[in-house]
Amino acid sequence: PNFAAGPRPHCTDAPQLIAMAPPPSGARVWSIDIPGIASLLRVSPTELLETFAREGDPVFAAPRADVSATEAAPAASRVRRAVVTAVATPSGAGAPRDLTLLAGQPAIAHLLAQLWQAGIPEAVVVAAGTGAGAVESAVHAAPASSRIKVHVVNLGEDYAQGVGQALLDAAPHVGGAGDFLLCPGYCVYAADLVRGLADAPLAGKAAACALLEAEAHYYAAAQLPASAVRATARGGWVQRVGDGLAADTPLVTGLFVCKAGANGAAEPPLLKALREDAAKTSAPPTLTGALARLARSRTLAARGSAGGLWCSVETDALAQVTREAVAAVGADGEAPAGSAA
Repeated sequence: PNFAAGPRPHCTDAPQLIAMAPPPSGARVWSIDIPGIASLLRVSPTELLETFAREGDPVFAAPRADVSATEAAPAASRVRRAVVTAVATPSGAGAPRDLTLLAGQPAIAHLLAQLWQAGIPEAVVVAAGTGAGAVESAVHAAPASSRIKVHVVNLGEDYAQGVGQALLDAAPHVGGAGDFLLCPGYCVYAADLVRGLADAPLAGKAAACALLEAEAHYYAAAQLPASAVRATARGGWVQRVGDGLAADTPLVTGLFVCKAGANGAAEPPLLKALREDAAKTSAPPTLTGALARLARSRTLAARGSAGGLWCSVETDALAQVTREAVAAVGADGEAPAGSAA
């Protein structure tokens, strides 16, 4: 406390790694910049958190997919609906990445639990391509499905048009009244990260807001797929989106909040961008292409993850990194009873 509140003559040029603010109750609340401290120690944020966990400090717990039937519902967020894509790539083979097991539950089950804990009462899951039926079964079997209203749009096992076209084909279920979240089923985002994005209003001309991960260099060792999408941003707006940007360019985490169509009847701007992208080529439209279109028109806002926890199991390497982090905080990857993600 003395260090935080008093003068710091020897670190006047150092970043603000620890901040303290007195809330109305008079208690002291601490905010620790985990990525900043990890950078100074030359380790990844995951390694730093694993160290805390091994030493018994309850910094975070393994993902929790279970949702008790008696658990009180969280306060509703501004955004009331999430659209989750579980779409196999045209060249994909094997089980969908959305079904990758983490602590005994598919990744998509953990995602649904985090959405519910973030105050999102409804989810639309767009399942398409190899394993679409298995994804639908996993969604209905997920513990959170008893608390969150889930509707699965199954476009079939033979679907091979990609995420962009799948969103257009599921448009009647994607559009509707109110802004909505959009994310892939193979990523899991901590509830507070989801809530922060969902509660932030889309200001001015924004058609959508993308959650970006600025600490992109920490993920290089995890063998990101060649298709990893990055984005440059300035002044709160995405300037450029693509998969060929420099390795230190912020990552697009895959979590977005999207504006609804005017009066709830018109097509959402994101779907309109997808249709415009489709009109320019004979190939199926891509979500990256639609985002790039929004970025060029300066209607894609940007929000940083600010050190919030999220993970991806899009590749075997990323899944292994995530499993190791889970195992570091719970025996055999299982979360301690009553723990929160």
